[in-house]
Amino acid sequence: MNINFSGYTQIAADFTFFLSTALAKLGPGRFSKVFHATGDLRYGAVAEYVDLKNTFYSSNGITIQTVFDFDNGLVARDTDYWDTRELGNSDIVGPAVTAGVALPLDTIHAGGVPLSSTTPAPPGQVSLATGVTGRPSASREMLHLASSLHEALTLGSTRDVLEFFTEDATYVNPLIHQGPVLYGNFDRTIQIKGRAIIARLFQAGLNLLPDCRGSKLVHVVGGTSGGGFEWKAGGPFSHTGINRNGLTGCTALDVTDGKISRMSVKFDTFQLSLHDYDYIRGALRSAGVRDA
Repeated sequence: MNINFSGYTQIAADFTFFLSTALAKLGPGRFSKVFHATGDLRYGAVAEYVDLKNTFYSSNGITIQTVFDFDNGLVARDTDYWDTRELGNSDIVGPAVTAGVALPLDTIHAGGVPLSSTTPAPPGQVSLATGVTGRPSASREMLHLASSLHEALTLGSTRDVLEFFTEDATYVNPLIHQGPVLYGNFDRTIQIKGRAIIARLFQAGLNLLPDCRGSKLVHVVGGTSGGGFEWKAGGPFSHTGINRNGLTGCTALDVTDGKISRMSVKFDTFQLSLHDYDYIRGALRSAGVRDA
């Protein structure tokens, strides 16, 4: 939605309103559920949660991936990523149904035209491994892992990429979903498990996925056990996204003994052209890539 909040006073006031309104209308535990987090309080982290149905949208809940920069254990920056195709058509292209919704938001891509804005899209102007308050956002180990992985995704082979994963790794990406819009929350229907099927995904998609060839590494967060990075698409996707200069996304990483045990990619697939969206999904389908 490209909504921005800045400064403690505004954030505190707006979030107090959001939380109190959702609590009053929906009740405790009925508007948002966290299901995964990875990172380091000394640097930064990526959390994954679901804003449940009727919190902001009536057609479905939506799975959010949030990037945090920390400063002495406090949040200095909070940036959200999601895929609007997880919602139903009424919330994606309109008209939205707002009856019963605690905090109704506008239709995201009104009339089926991908959202655009001249306001800089998240994450905005950020440094590679320094948070907005000047403190490191990533440990040396996480910066090395994220940079090396991104180099393999942009320049390497499938074999190079697979070297980063454990044998039983989980991989999440909204382009794995093969059905229509309105898919499951909590990453249902968009994940695979095991190096064998991850190999098939990258064999089919390394030259097609927007976070791979031509993409730019933008910001890294986390420590030795996990974290993630934000990226910006380039190449054939250089005119996509809210600002039409490359869509942005986030990749969360869980790390076990120096290897990636879970990799979760999140971005708005509606910012791709319908041709590219269907072509990439078709290539993955032909490679036998199916949700675990």
